[in-house]
Amino acid sequence: MKKSLKDSSIKNYLGGIYAFVFAIAASIIVFFICAQNAIDENSQNTMKNDVSRQSEHLYSVLETHFQYLNVVAAQIGKAGADNLNSDENMELLKTLQKDTDLEHTALITPNGVAHYENGKYADVSNRRYFQEGISGKQTLSDPLASRIDQETRVVLGVPVYSGSEVIGVLGGSYNVTALSHTMFNDTFGGVGYTLIVTKEGDIIAYDGDEAYRKITYGDNFFEFFSEKRFTKENELDDVRKDFENGKDGIIKMKYPGYNQDMQYMSYTSVGMNDWMICYVIPVNAARKQYHFIVRNETVLIALFFIFVAVFSGHLVKRSGRKNAELIRRSQTDQLTGLYNKATMERLIEKYVADAEKKHQGTFFIMDIDHFKGINDNYGHLVGDIVLKQFAQFLSSNIPDKAVAGRIGGDEFVVFVPHLSDKQQICGLADSLVKKAEQLSFDEMDRGISISVGVALCPGSGNTFMELYRHADSALYESKRNGKNQYTLYSS
Repeated sequence: MKKSLKDSSIKNYLGGIYAFVFAIAASIIVFFICAQNAIDENSQNTMKNDVSRQSEHLYSVLETHFQYLNVVAAQIGKAGADNLNSDENMELLKTLQKDTDLEHTALITPNGVAHYENGKYADVSNRRYFQEGISGKQTLSDPLASRIDQETRVVLGVPVYSGSEVIGVLGGSYNVTALSHTMFNDTFGGVGYTLIVTKEGDIIAYDGDEAYRKITYGDNFFEFFSEKRFTKENELDDVRKDFENGKDGIIKMKYPGYNQDMQYMSYTSVGMNDWMICYVIPVNAARKQYHFIVRNETVLIALFFIFVAVFSGHLVKRSGRKNAELIRRSQTDQLTGLYNKATMERLIEKYVADAEKKHQGTFFIMDIDHFKGINDNYGHLVGDIVLKQFAQFLSSNIPDKAVAGRIGGDEFVVFVPHLSDKQQICGLADSLVKKAEQLSFDEMDRGISISVGVALCPGSGNTFMELYRHADSALYESKRNGKNQYTLYSS
């Protein structure tokens, strides 16, 4: 009887241990699955936000050049129809071409003859952009693919008015392919590729990692991706509908039979000519910043099954420390120690959303001039050292109440709450630009300079994205005007 009681006690004890082990193991597995789902969701949200930001950037670049054209068209129109092709107007064309990113500029007469800044001319009377421009509309042409360099250009056109009469069209060509080269270089380490396509699926421009990009000019977007295997049935039909309606979205896909990772494809509307921007990247690359979570979870499971009986208390404490570290690392940029983009967006949104308190603040965005040249000439390790040292410089040269973050590549953001005095704002921006020039690096025989864009809250926006977009527009002006300076956004 005693033996039976002892056996029963042992069985009950072992049963309790087994139940405990099973419960913990099940909890870890559930946590692992939930973490994977959260990683997937966060990765997709990051992609969608980046694609949306780049779409807004592309739109703002084109819109800025439309503004340039309209200003020059207004000046040309003052001379009247009889002086449309005057030497003074042709000099204006040359200045416009020189001072903007337009490759060529042209003044088109009512009969459709385009007079270019280089003295050449051509008959464009049958082109849609001329017909729309001469009818009084601002127009963006269909893409024109070069057979020589395989790059895509578009023509931006605005009507030239003399009084209420349209006396001509002012146009300029823009290299969309060159623009797409710069759009995603700092996103996910440059892995993946980008597409700009029409809603019908015609390829306007592409750029990116050829290991994944098989699509090229002449391919139709929907026919090309029909070979993919999607996570949902008829998902490509939903993408086609999104394109037709100018909606954004993200999907998972893979070539059947190919030894390749699953891929994300995120897309959104440019806002002009029914164009869509798409970004395709392997799922593993999109989740790269979360790989340490997966590794730590795997180690945790293995250690639990080996040492659960002896070190259960230790594992609980260790798990607590891990969770604290995960929280800290999820909020900061691993290279520089500054806040990451998601945390900066959350902090700024929380601050500006409190409309009742009428909070004021200033949003600074900056990047290191010619940073790609540092990576190319000195290597990415030196580039990382420059980023870390600049982050330390930034932390030491902003007000105590300010928050700073790295939101991608060499792009940094600073937000200073309650700062609204323009003299103080300009003083801080000027100080950062000048002090950055004084930084020295043992690994390089050169220093750095920075360009800064500034937007005020609430005057230039009441959300993170509005402030970001306007500050980024001001940063573009600093770059365009020669770099190593700051610009305040003004609407």
